[in-house]
Amino acid sequence: MRPMFWGTMSSPKNEPCPCGSGKKAEKCCRRAWLEDASTLSVELRRSLAWHQQDTIWGTELREWVLTAFPQWEAEVQDTFASQAFWPGTEAIFDFAMTYMFWHCQPDGSGKTVAEHYFACHSHLIEERRDWHKAQQASWLGIWQAQKIDPGRGIQMVDILTHEQRYVYERQGSKTWTPDHASLARVVDLGDKLSVLSGAYPRLLSAQEAETARKNYLRFAFPRRRKVVPAQLRHDDAFVVLCYMWTGALAEYYPAYSN
Repeated sequence: MRPMFWGTMSSPKNEPCPCGSGKKAEKCCRRAWLEDASTLSVELRRSLAWHQQDTIWGTELREWVLTAFPQWEAEVQDTFASQAFWPGTEAIFDFAMTYMFWHCQPDGSGKTVAEHYFACHSHLIEERRDWHKAQQASWLGIWQAQKIDPGRGIQMVDILTHEQRYVYERQGSKTWTPDHASLARVVDLGDKLSVLSGAYPRLLSAQEAETARKNYLRFAFPRRRKVVPAQLRHDDAFVVLCYMWTGALAEYYPAYSN
């Protein structure tokens, strides 16, 4: 199977569909995907193809974890199973998996789960190098919407680092407002193309997000008004930011904490 990466869906029609159904690509997802993609811009087609490939390779990574180190996922699940992290939803599970793959350092070695995976699968490094580098460079930030193009994307700024990105987000751009902020990771694919990859399932208003930002900086960096992305890639930074985000939720929506 050839990868569907950075562009159009390149899986040949007579090969198995990458979705895992067991059907040929032509009789499964390929035709519908191409018909839908034909109406979209090049940037949106690339972003959709990237998300599709990210799902496939992420599933393989998780299967390896469950086989080789099931205790790693159990520990992550325990962390995100608390009431503070809004348990019991598929969206929070996906968010937890993003943390486990790219930020969690489970054994004290300083390596993420993804780095352990590629150390054990060196034959995959070349094929998945761009994916790995893009994910590894991402960080968890508080991304505030600045301008929205419905059906296309969102101009955003991370109010922790002051980094700005235009994120190609077909669905989210139809429901967000300029007052919305997200606790999320933005992945840069190159050529000024960025996508969301791992977002907490509850948005906050700009005012509420500012509360979370101030609380985080007060706790983690009391003498700073902003931080750099490298400081937000760390295991602890991810978890603490989640607590500050849910703390802001509980402050503005008391019923949420019950």
